[in-house]
Amino acid sequence: MFNLCDISQIKQLLKNHQFKFTKSLGQNFITNPEICPKMAEMCSQNADSAVLEIGPGIGVLTVELAKRFKKVVSVEIDKHLIPILAETTSDFDNIKVINTLTQVLDISTVKYNYSNIVEIKKDKSISNIKIPFTEKSFIVKYNGVINGGVKPEDIEIVSNTGDEIIIEIKTCQILDHYIDDENIYVYDVKNSIFNKLDIQEILEDISNCKKEYEEKIISEGFMEEIQKI
Repeated sequence: MFNLCDISQIKQLLKNHQFKFTKSLGQNFITNPEICPKMAEMCSQNADSAVLEIGPGIGVLTVELAKRFKKVVSVEIDKHLIPILAETTSDFDNIKVINTLTQVLDISTVKYNYSNIVEIKKDKSISNIKIPFTEKSFIVKYNGVINGGVKPEDIEIVSNTGDEIIIEIKTCQILDHYIDDENIYVYDVKNSIFNKLDIQEILEDISNCKKEYEEKIISEGFMEEIQKI
C-alpha cells in the first residue's frame, strides 16, 4: 500500500506516470497525515453511507473515505490522474473513479433490508360474480431490499472556481427495489380444484406489494434518512 503522505513516494509515483501539474486546475495534494483522516471522520457517522468526492487528486482523502464508508465515488476531471488513482486505490473494491459527473450511475446512499409477510386471498369471477369453488388463499414470507439515493441528472454543479466545486442535489428517491426470490416461503395454502396456485402467480402478487411497502417506509421517514447523508 502506498504512503500517500510520503513526499518521496509521491514524487516517484508522479514521475512513473509522467504527470505534470495543471495550473488552471489549481492542483494541490494534501500530504499532512493528520488532515485527511479528520476530514473523513467529519463526513458522516453512518458507515453504510455512499460518499461523492470531487477532485480526489492522487487519492489521499479517497483512501481514508474508503476505510470508513461503504462506497466512494470520486470525480477527477484531470484524465492524467485516472491511472494514478487506479494504482493508489487498487487495495479497495469500494472505490469508483470517474472523469465527469455524467458518468455517475445511481448513487445509492441508504440500503433498507426488510422481511414482509402478506396474506393473499383471491378467486375467479365473471362480470363481478364469483365463481363457486375457485377461492384460494395463502401466506407469503419474503425478504426485500430497497436502495435509496441520487440519480446523476439530479446533481447540479452550482459553481466551479478551479479551487472549489459546489454541487446541489435536487432530489433523493428510491433507486431500486428487489425481492430475494431464493428465500420466498409460502404457508397455509388453500387451493381450489378449479384454481390452482402457481409460482409465477406468487411472484406477481409479491411484486404488487412492492409499491405498497415503498409508500409505507416513505411515510416513516425513508426520504428524510437519505437526505441526512
